[in-house]
Amino acid sequence: MPHSRPSDKNPTGQPPLKKEPLISTEALMNAPVGIFTSSPGGRIMSVNQTLASMLGYETPRELIESITDIGQEIYANPGDREYLKKVLGEYGEIQNLQCQWGSRTGGVFWVSMHAKASRNEKGKIDFIQGFATDITERKQAEEALRESEATYRALFENSLDAIFLTVPDGRVLAANKAACEMMGMTESEIIAGGRDGVVDETDPRLSEALKQRALNGNFKGELNFKRKDGTRFPVEISTGIYQDRLGNERTCIIARDITERRQAEAEHESLQQQLLQSQKMESVGRLAGGIAHEFNNMLSIINGYAEMMADVLSPTEPMYDNARKIGDAGKRSAVIIRKLLAFARKQAITPEVMNLNDSISSMLKMLEKTIGENIDLFWKPEKNAWLIKMDFSQLDQILINLVVNARDAFYEGGEVIIETKNVEFDKEYCGGHPGFVPGQYVMLAVSDNGCGMSKEVQSHLFEPFFTTKEMGRGTGLGLPTVYGIAKQNNGFVNVYSEPGEGTSFKVYFLRHKEGDAVDSSADEEKSPVKGNGETILILEDEEEVLGIARLMLEKLGYKVLTAETPNKAMALAEAHLNQIDLLITDIVMPEMNGRDFANQLKELYPDVKILFMSGYTDNVIAHHNMESEDLLFIEKPFTLKDISLKVREALLS
Repeated sequence: MPHSRPSDKNPTGQPPLKKEPLISTEALMNAPVGIFTSSPGGRIMSVNQTLASMLGYETPRELIESITDIGQEIYANPGDREYLKKVLGEYGEIQNLQCQWGSRTGGVFWVSMHAKASRNEKGKIDFIQGFATDITERKQAEEALRESEATYRALFENSLDAIFLTVPDGRVLAANKAACEMMGMTESEIIAGGRDGVVDETDPRLSEALKQRALNGNFKGELNFKRKDGTRFPVEISTGIYQDRLGNERTCIIARDITERRQAEAEHESLQQQLLQSQKMESVGRLAGGIAHEFNNMLSIINGYAEMMADVLSPTEPMYDNARKIGDAGKRSAVIIRKLLAFARKQAITPEVMNLNDSISSMLKMLEKTIGENIDLFWKPEKNAWLIKMDFSQLDQILINLVVNARDAFYEGGEVIIETKNVEFDKEYCGGHPGFVPGQYVMLAVSDNGCGMSKEVQSHLFEPFFTTKEMGRGTGLGLPTVYGIAKQNNGFVNVYSEPGEGTSFKVYFLRHKEGDAVDSSADEEKSPVKGNGETILILEDEEEVLGIARLMLEKLGYKVLTAETPNKAMALAEAHLNQIDLLITDIVMPEMNGRDFANQLKELYPDVKILFMSGYTDNVIAHHNMESEDLLFIEKPFTLKDISLKVREALLS
């Protein structure tokens, strides 16, 4: 049991001889604590009323007459009595011995004892005197406190939320397991770094959060934290000020990583925008279709009467030319109406199975005449293109519209590349790329190296009558027609463009498998190839592309560093000297093109591998002064399987 040894032990090892009583009779009877005298053998010699009442007796005499063996009849644990006798025999005194006594009624309570032995001239103990204080309430309070502390410690350690016990000045006193896992640090590292090592000090919300906590005693909101590797991430925090048992002011921060929530919200917002765009295009399509049908009815009347007038009038009559002009205008209007119907997916079609390469090849001469002599047209077909099923006249409309659009992107001369490619998208890939639909497709790409487009212009491309061309050079129905035809044939359109660098339109036609006699080796499945912990630096100015590329590569087992600008990429390269195995860089960027940055990086990393990427096709890149036998290239958008194979090829090159 808890006790403290006496501090006045005789240097000889023997207690001094004392015969005089420790306590007077008057003090004995009136003391507020239980006072007793007992024999070495265990009989009560005298007690005061307080002690008698403590043990459940009405008078001291009743207690003295009832108790014959203190150790067996008073001590809840007789061993405590033996311990008391042993200490008194060795030291002559014992202080603050805490043990349990049993009362006459059967109850058990805690006492704190002080006892001293009185010895005779021969050094033997004549009697023992002492006093006892009931400390049951104190022991219960201490036990409750221990249980409370154990409970809070369990909650602290097992909480799924990160908990930091801190001081208002920024020091950290403790951090639980969840906090260490969230921050990527040990508790000692968190304590050593303090609040500034946990919270992103550049977050403008930090000062307001500290101000609100100081004024109101608490704060709830969001901040950015930073992990050991320097990455910032959003957290939801609840922090408050409290006082510990000693009255010291303390603070507590409870934090929850909300990165996944933010990603889910961003994905939801993206899907919502995609839905709204789809609904808008559907509404505009219905409107365009309705208008087209109404105008067709009126054009039937206008063109019919114009033709009848021209038939009955002599070419020499003044009204004859007017009738012919009315008829010509009606025919041109009918062409516009057909484009509106194509956008609305309302025109009559006769789909047929076709090889896209053969169909395009038969149109090349006509397309060359369409774009003019100052523009070079290149044809890059897929070797074993899959079959598709669509109306040939619709393919004609798509090609004409895309080629004319490319032609109008040039101020003088330039290059237009038409190409086909077999592609496949799975559900996982399409989930992160709005507008894409899982399946196997034949891609038709029409690319140019003309003036390119801004993001704002791209957001309106497929809206009817939207055009950036001069008055009289376009109706704004060409690209909506392409969009409508692709949708009508269960396909879709993707656009990639950079101002001043050109544009690439990619139309995806659903593969037609019935009777498909294409070489089966072209359709072999290849599983994603895992990495071996190599470090990859990605340079990409588009945040969404940068994010998905990082997720893919980390999933494949690579260590990934990301940068939106060449300056930041170079800083990362210098900070991780001799650690970077591969650079993946976009080719077209605002500050510096990817080839120039790769050349700069090679001065620091002579043996680093390079993989270029772009939204343009590889055939387009080959015409941008990027041709090289050892150049490795991956086309956006890419799948997990695509990038895994390209990265492994680059690392082994």
